[in-house]
Amino acid sequence: MPTNVRIRSAADDRGRDAAVAALRNLAAESGQVVVVGISLSAGGPVVQTRNHAGFECSHYFDYPARLAELTAAVQSEDELAVVRSEMCASTLIWMSDHDVPRSEGFEEFLRWAVFAEMAFDDDAVALVGRDSAPVRLPVGWRLQPGRLRGGAEVVRVEVERPHSAEIRDTTWLTIRADGWTSIRIGSGDRPAGHLDVPTPPHFVTIRPSAHAKYLDAWFLNEDVDAVALIDFARDCPRPGDGA
Repeated sequence: MPTNVRIRSAADDRGRDAAVAALRNLAAESGQVVVVGISLSAGGPVVQTRNHAGFECSHYFDYPARLAELTAAVQSEDELAVVRSEMCASTLIWMSDHDVPRSEGFEEFLRWAVFAEMAFDDDAVALVGRDSAPVRLPVGWRLQPGRLRGGAEVVRVEVERPHSAEIRDTTWLTIRADGWTSIRIGSGDRPAGHLDVPTPPHFVTIRPSAHAKYLDAWFLNEDVDAVALIDFARDCPRPGDGA
């Protein structure tokens, strides 16, 4: 891999093209992510990647951006794609081993949620056993808020091996051993009674959450129509959204 490649400014098309070529060679070796391209914004280059499940992610850098920095971002995305795959698989194995009711529609929804919705915005899926204790998985992730040197807020993804799939403040999806699953609905500081919630599918019931700011959308795994549930979940306000 070339070591002298860098993108110096928003006008550096040659540096951008060289970086794209080098990163695509790297991504091709891993098989988990592909580099869609690099856009040159006034503030810095933006690397767009897409994982094997079709989820796209943007990585932001300052000028001048060295190839080593860009490579680290692609490698991190690759590692997280592997973690998401392992976590999704281990969740389905837990459900099978403990006779947790499910359906093809539910499994399709779960894969969409893990790869498209919760990749960076939320903690991994929470799993609650029949004893009401969190389930322990071989791998998962949790979010760690922090700040950059310039003071900007940032949320880092911390991979855990093993992982306790407990309910956290940023948990969006909770699966229970009795076959019920819930999605948390909320938005910024708006109270639950003032949330703009789309009409749920017939198999979804909206109930007040234990947290006053949120609502919970409950459904039986066996009743899930994946397309209807994905459309509903995509349009619901999220706990991490602004007010």
